[in-house]
Amino acid sequence: MRSSIKMKFSLFLLILLLLTVILLRVFILDGIRENQKREYESYLSQQTDLSEAYLRQSFLSSEELLPEAFLKKDAAELTQNLASFTGQETALFSLEGTLLSPRKETLNEETLKELLPLALEGKTLYRANGDDLFYLTPLSLENHRVGILAFYYSLRNENSFYESTASRFLYVGSVVFLVSFLAAYLYFRSYATDILKLNTAVEKMESGTYGFQVSERSDEIGSLSRGVFHMGQKIKNTLEEMRSEEEKLQEAVTKLEILGKQQKEFIGAVTHEFKTPLTSVRAYLDLLSMYPEDPVLLKKALPAIEEETRRLYDMVEKTLELSRLEHYAPHTALSPLKLSVLLDEVLHSLKGKIEKFGLTLVKEVEDVEILGDREALLIVLMNLLDNAIKYNKPQGKIFIRVYPEEHLGILQLEDTGIGIPMDFSQRIFDPFYTVDKNRSRETGGVGLGLSLAKKYTELQGGTLTLLASSEEGTAFQLSFPLAPFLEDDSSS
Repeated sequence: MRSSIKMKFSLFLLILLLLTVILLRVFILDGIRENQKREYESYLSQQTDLSEAYLRQSFLSSEELLPEAFLKKDAAELTQNLASFTGQETALFSLEGTLLSPRKETLNEETLKELLPLALEGKTLYRANGDDLFYLTPLSLENHRVGILAFYYSLRNENSFYESTASRFLYVGSVVFLVSFLAAYLYFRSYATDILKLNTAVEKMESGTYGFQVSERSDEIGSLSRGVFHMGQKIKNTLEEMRSEEEKLQEAVTKLEILGKQQKEFIGAVTHEFKTPLTSVRAYLDLLSMYPEDPVLLKKALPAIEEETRRLYDMVEKTLELSRLEHYAPHTALSPLKLSVLLDEVLHSLKGKIEKFGLTLVKEVEDVEILGDREALLIVLMNLLDNAIKYNKPQGKIFIRVYPEEHLGILQLEDTGIGIPMDFSQRIFDPFYTVDKNRSRETGGVGLGLSLAKKYTELQGGTLTLLASSEEGTAFQLSFPLAPFLEDDSSS
C-alpha cells in the first residue's frame, strides 16, 4: 500500500524538525560541556604552575637542603598557604603515596585509591564525580620529583549552569518544534494536494488517456502541469514514429558502442606504452636534478634519454601494429638475446624510480641466451618491472631470478606488493581490466600493462603466467625458447 504524499511530507517534517532540535541540543550542550572542561583544565593547570612556583620559592628560602625533607616537614603549613593562595583545597602526598598534609573531608578515599597509583607513575590526571573533581599531578622541585599535588575543585557552578541551559533548551525547543511543524504542515499541504492531482493525471497518461484538467496555479507546479499536458500530446503524436525508428536507433547505438570500445582500446594502449619510456626519461631527469654535477651520471643519462626517446618513436609503430593484431600479427625479428643484459638495461632505466620508492632489488641471474625480439622483450620487461614498482609497498622488495630449464630460458619476478586476489587471476591479462580501480588511478595505470606484456610475449613464442599472488606479493614467470646454440650446448 502506497503512502500518501501528505503523510510523507508530514512524517518528513516531523523527523526533520525533531532531528534539528535534537542535534542543536546535543551540539550546544556538548559545546558548553567541552568549554567548561577546557576552562577548568586550564585553570587547574595554572594553579599547578603557581603552586610549584610557590613551593620552589618556599624551599629556596628554607634551611632544608633536601626537597623531600622540606616537603614532609612543612606539609601542613604549605597546604594551608596553598589553599589560601589558590582558593582550592589542597593536599600533598609523598612518593610512597603517604598523605603528608592534614586529611580533608573532601578527599574521597575510593577516588584516591584509583588515581594515586597512576599519579605516582608521573601522570597528571583528574576524576569528576558529580559536583566534585579531584586533580592529581606530580610535584617537582629543583628538577626532581618529590611528591604528588592534589586539588579538590567544585563543579557545582558548572553543573548548575549546564542543567539550567538544558532545561531552557528543552522548553524553547519544544515550543519552536510545535510552531514550526504546524506552520510547515499548513504550507506544504496545498502543494501536496496539487501534486496528487498531477500524479493522477500521469497515471491516466500511462493507460493511454492524454487529456486532463490543467492546474491554474502560477508557480512551478502549475507550469509543470501545463508541461505534462503538452508532453502528453507530443507523446501521443510521436509514439508511432518512435516505434518505427526503434530498430534503426538500436542498430546505430550498437555500432557506436563497438566503435567507442575500439577507440578506447586504441587510445588506452597508446597512452600506456608512451608512459613506459617516459618513466625512464623522467627517472634520469630526477637523478640529474639530485646530482647535477655528477659527470658519470651525466655521461650515462644523456645517451639513455636519447635511446628512450628513440624507442618512444618506435613504439608508435608497435602500438599501431598491436591495434591491428586482430587481423594480422605485427612483425617481430627474433634473434639470440642475453636475458641478463636486457634485464640490466631495463633496471638501469628504472633505477631512479626504484630508489624513489625505497625498494630493495634481489637478483639471482644466470647467463641465459634466448630467442626473441629485442624491442618487444624490452616492452615486456619494462611493463612487468614497472608494475612491480608501482604496486609494491614502501620499502618493499623485488626478487628476480633468471635460469635455464631444459629448452627454455626462465625469468621469475616476485614483489612484496598489494597482491592480486586469486578470484581475479583469470582476468588480469584482459585488456583494461584492473583489480583496484582507485590504486590504478593513483599510479596512472589503465589495465593494459599485463595485457600488452602477454601479447608481446606470445608474439615471440614465449609464455607469461601468474605463479602466485597473496597479500604478501605477486609472482610472474616469463619463459622463452633458448637460442639454438645454447640448446646444442646443453644437449652435448
